[in-house]
Parts: sequence; structure tokens; C-alpha cells
Amino acid sequence: IIGISSIVIAFLSLRFIPLLPEHMDYAKLAIAAAGASFGLVKFTWNPSKIMWGFSAMSAGVVLAALSVLISSKIAASILIVLIPFLDAVVTIIRRLLQGKNPLKGDKGHLHHLLLERGWSIRKIAVFYWASTAFLGLVGLWASEKYAVLITLTLTLIVASFIVLLNWRSLTKRRVLRLTE
Repeated sequence: IIGISSIVIAFLSLRFIPLLPEHMDYAKLAIAAAGASFGLVKFTWNPSKIMWGFSAMSAGVVLAALSVLISSKIAASILIVLIPFLDAVVTIIRRLLQGKNPLKGDKGHLHHLLLERGWSIRKIAVFYWASTAFLGLVGLWASEKYAVLITLTLTLIVASFIVLLNWRSLTKRRVLRLTE
């Protein structure tokens, strides 16, 4: 969905802003990455004027470097990418269970299922933005004592949501095939 990548990378970059004075160089890099990503939102929002292209790989390298350099809350990083990650996992498992090539594309990803239910592209992008922000904030605010429990609970909830949408979509398609 057009417009999702910019904001997800921006939120992920902000997550790396350390609070310790000795990590201020890393904070500057995180702020620069977040600023660049937020700046691209205007151009990657539907209808998009540009595509990320190689910039997406560069942003990924910056985020990977920050995650190695700054050992801070892992839960926030996991939760920020939770929805796209679980969407990919559920999609691969679904394809394998259906005897299909797990690497061959189909219309079973979460954004396709939401489009099928009548959601607009903008509404889906806002859903991804809001859920990414919410999950990231939960990860940042979670105390170290409960971070694993909170991460596992939210993972279960999000995975259940994606599986339920997949199941309903498959059931609906089967009914349509039987009635034809």
C-alpha cells in the first residue's frame, strides 16, 4: 500500500533516539533518518509521486546499524514491525498449507484483505501508521519486567486478527465458487 513505508521507517528511526548523553551521535543519525522518512510522506502518499527505490535499502541499512549500535528496548523494535512481519509469516504458512509456492505473490496479504472488505488505500495506510505508532509506543513504555509478556500478548492478538481475516476471506471465496 502506497504511503506506509515512509511512516513506518520514520517511527522505527525515532525509536532509536537514545536518552544517554554518550549516544548523542546515534540520536542525530536517528533524527536524520526519521526526518528524511517523514519528508518523503508528502511524495509517497496516495497517489504517490515517487517510489522509495534504493532509498528503502539505505534506510534499512541505517536502521540495522542503529539497532546494533544502540542496545535499548528490543520490544519496541519488534512491535514496530510486528504487523508486516506477522502478515508475511501468516501468508507463507497459508500458501504452504494450500500447496502453493510460498514465494509466489497472491492477493492474501493483510492490505489485500482490507481492500477486499471495502477499505480505501488511504484508510489502510492510516491503519498501518496508527497501529505502528501504537505498538511502538507500547514497546517504549513497557517496563523491562513486562516487555516479553506484552510483546507476546500483542503478537498473539495481531496474529489472530490476520489469521481470522485470512480464514474469512478463504471461506467467502469457497462459498462464491460453490454458488457459481
